[in-house]
Amino acid sequence: EQNGLGDRVILHQSAVARETGTAHLNFWTGEHNDNEGMNYVTAEGRSAGSIAVKTISIDDFCSQHGVTVVDLVKIDVQGNEPDVLAGAERLLRRKAIKTIFLELNWHHEDQTTCPASKVVNLLEREGYQFADPKLPLKFRAAGPWLRALSDVAATSGQPSTPAGSPAEV
Repeated sequence: EQNGLGDRVILHQSAVARETGTAHLNFWTGEHNDNEGMNYVTAEGRSAGSIAVKTISIDDFCSQHGVTVVDLVKIDVQGNEPDVLAGAERLLRRKAIKTIFLELNWHHEDQTTCPASKVVNLLEREGYQFADPKLPLKFRAAGPWLRALSDVAATSGQPSTPAGSPAEV
């Protein structure tokens, strides 16, 4: 409302997850407690004062709201990116999510099973290409070059829904 978007933006109080249901929002308890962006969602509570929250998968949300095409998704969920994208399996398979900006959480001890590798593998299987999110975007196949990035853009390479279409989000 402060930005004059109250007639175009609808707030949904749910955490995006692999499945629709409930989970626990865990609060960052860092030394200075100065980074609320480090709060995270898990199946079971892991921090003092964690609270139960409703979850919804992207596939379920879009199905419930009649959304067939998503032009842009931004995901930064502290290593839970693979779960969020697993909850968008139907849309990804149809290439109905056009562009995704997301954080890559590389764990250098085991790069094959870290969240970043899982995300890249999932999107690569569905035919997505990747780019460093700095402009201009130059999309290409996944490769070792991605390990230098902490953020990435991915595209299905499909054209967007025409403006004004009921499926536009």
